[in-house]
Amino acid sequence: MNIKEKIKELRDKGIPIYSISRLNTVDNCGWEYWQTYMEHLDQKDNIYSFTGTKIHKCLEEIQNGKQINFSKEVNNILEEANMLDIKFPNEKIEDKWKKDIFQFVATYTKPNYEKVETEKLFLFQLGDIYLQGIIDLVIYNDDGTVSIRDYKTSSKYSNSELEEKGRQLILYGLAM
Repeated sequence: MNIKEKIKELRDKGIPIYSISRLNTVDNCGWEYWQTYMEHLDQKDNIYSFTGTKIHKCLEEIQNGKQINFSKEVNNILEEANMLDIKFPNEKIEDKWKKDIFQFVATYTKPNYEKVETEKLFLFQLGDIYLQGIIDLVIYNDDGTVSIRDYKTSSKYSNSELEEKGRQLILYGLAM
């Protein structure tokens, strides 16, 4: 049975499956958790989720050998966000985000490894709890170990939050 089938089977049985997003949401805001996971209300796109999803797709395509003009793609993403009236919280944050992302785009080179997987879905059981997620990039090293890359495109993180945000990588490490 593949992972998607196993997830469907568990959900059909009413067994909850947790992701890092779900765990972080319950930790940060009970009301948002209730709206999202209990009432299943649609969330409005914000600039970070909108651009992040599309930039992750570009990175996946680059890793899988597709030739794209990364800088042009990011400009197109920002134009689309503007047309949809999806804005940054303020101009200062927008300027910093653009400076950071275009620096990343200008210096990014595709990692060249013999075996990699992009957007790797996982499911594992920890005690009575099932955890799932999608790892941006898994690199299978020659020595039998794996390296995990998780791309972040949000400006919302501060250095003081890095330990908390590292939970995601710990979860990914346990899954692998």
